[in-house]
Amino acid sequence: MSTFSIVHTALLVVGLCLFLPSTEAKRLNSDRDIIIINKSGGPIELYWINPENDERDLIDDDGELETNGSRLPLSSFVGDEFEIHEKEDPDTGACGSEDSAGNCRFATFAVKQDVNEQKFFIRSDFTVDNGEEIQPKKKKKKSEKQRASTLPPQDEDNRDISIINDSGEKLKLFWIDPDSGKRDLVEAFELNTLDRTLNLNSHAGDVFEAQEMSATDTDLCGTENSKDQSCRTATFTVQNMVQSYEQQFFIRSNFTVDGLATKKNDTTTENYEDLVYVRVPSMEVVETLRPPEPRSKCQDQAKAALDIILRKTTIESSVASLVMAEYASCVEANLTGELMDTNEHLRFLSNTLDLSKDYFENYTCADFNLTTTAPIRNVIWTDKDTNYNIGILHEREHSKIHLLSDFITDEECQAMEDAANPILQVAVVDDGKGGSEVSKHRKALQAGIKVAWDKEEEGDLIARLSRRVYDYANHVLPGLNIRENGQEDLMSIQYAGRGKNDTEPDQYLPHCDGACAGLPHRYGSRVATMVLYCTIPTQGGATNFRKSGVHIEPKKNDGVFFSYIGVDDLVMDNGFTEHSGCPVMEGEKKIVTQWIRYGVDDERHADSLGFS
Repeated sequence: MSTFSIVHTALLVVGLCLFLPSTEAKRLNSDRDIIIINKSGGPIELYWINPENDERDLIDDDGELETNGSRLPLSSFVGDEFEIHEKEDPDTGACGSEDSAGNCRFATFAVKQDVNEQKFFIRSDFTVDNGEEIQPKKKKKKSEKQRASTLPPQDEDNRDISIINDSGEKLKLFWIDPDSGKRDLVEAFELNTLDRTLNLNSHAGDVFEAQEMSATDTDLCGTENSKDQSCRTATFTVQNMVQSYEQQFFIRSNFTVDGLATKKNDTTTENYEDLVYVRVPSMEVVETLRPPEPRSKCQDQAKAALDIILRKTTIESSVASLVMAEYASCVEANLTGELMDTNEHLRFLSNTLDLSKDYFENYTCADFNLTTTAPIRNVIWTDKDTNYNIGILHEREHSKIHLLSDFITDEECQAMEDAANPILQVAVVDDGKGGSEVSKHRKALQAGIKVAWDKEEEGDLIARLSRRVYDYANHVLPGLNIRENGQEDLMSIQYAGRGKNDTEPDQYLPHCDGACAGLPHRYGSRVATMVLYCTIPTQGGATNFRKSGVHIEPKKNDGVFFSYIGVDDLVMDNGFTEHSGCPVMEGEKKIVTQWIRYGVDDERHADSLGFS
């Protein structure tokens, strides 16, 4: 029996035999169930501190806290003190902390009076918290001296903020107490993908932490196959800017925080005059800008101020810094005015392009003799000892359009058609509410074909084709590691021509398969499309990318691959992959389509995320 157990048994016996009834009852009511949870990222050891001689008694003799996420339940008493030690490497005798000397870290904690069942989380920085879901305390008012040293003259330091969950995961939001450093859960609010915005009235200088929510039964994040199952966090600070601006904080999929500041009551995103800065990390440089003045006048003002300072016998660095800050603010305001003028010009050009692309669409779809756009260059892609000729038709950081020759075989086309014919139905589009609906903008028949991945090694034609599609997607989008798990079904789509006089021919009007407004990627949404031509109409049926000026005349067994995400910043295309299926006038058009998503797996399936 350990010293911990012996001492506790002795204390209990003494309490039963010697104490007065009131004291006896108090002692009997002081037992507490506790759980120690290792979230430090490495092995730890737990010691009980003997109150009689201050000796450390090892509790987890069997190494119950060896792994990250491991738990050790104990029966303890109010006031018991414990000490956590980072475990030494048996080979080196050192610990794996950032301490250059390899010293082992430790943390202490005590069992409390107020809660019968208590959890103690050992964090990666060797702090200990209870993970309690409590309401945040009212923020203490700063003293006038503190406010004068940190804030410009304002009536109050309260600020309106919005936190937008763009991470693709469920989050908890904590306010960090500036006095104790304790993390308080904000209104027990869970940010999630359906209700992803939380509006708060906060204060300048408030620090918040967004934490990825763990599974309730494991306290781990990610999937079972993830190498790192620790829950990710992101912190941000409410900035000291004028109250007429609302601050927005976007929690991204890589758990970085981007900031946006807009004037309150701004109802249109096109009102550029109301923007301060867009995508400023952590809002660190957002400030109120003075009215723009000529840059030469900014320089004259700075020189005059510096001349006054230089005449003095002593120079205060803070005063000189203030002059330089004023100069920088003056120049910044001037440049901001010029950038707004440039934005206005770009907006005009964008509107002009939107008008011209409608003319391009009508002209190209009506010209049945128009050939495929000439490629920028041609490359060879090799997959499983087979070479494929690839024509690069469009190439930008966030959008790419490739033409792939002989990418699908006749046997694969037939296998898709055989699987689709019994289940063909009228094609549908996104209804804007997470569902689907029949639309006059898309006239066709379609059938979703589930890939039998368990038959891939047996040579299943559809599985072989689908694997080739994902291999090419990873070739074009390196680093995303796109897998077949959780993806949408392969889609067989058929268009029928009913003659030149058909007033409502089968077609698919201009649309984007995924988001195409230049915004950050929404985790789990589409990032690329593969279209494969199996049967070619005798007239019509071209694929048109009107904003990119790309026209593709369908050719049997060819494919068109287009992606609409930047692999470095995960920002979506800004309309260059908007496309249409021109009207089919004569004959049939049969295609195979695969919409490809980033951020799906067996647990987070495309079926649960809606269209696009």
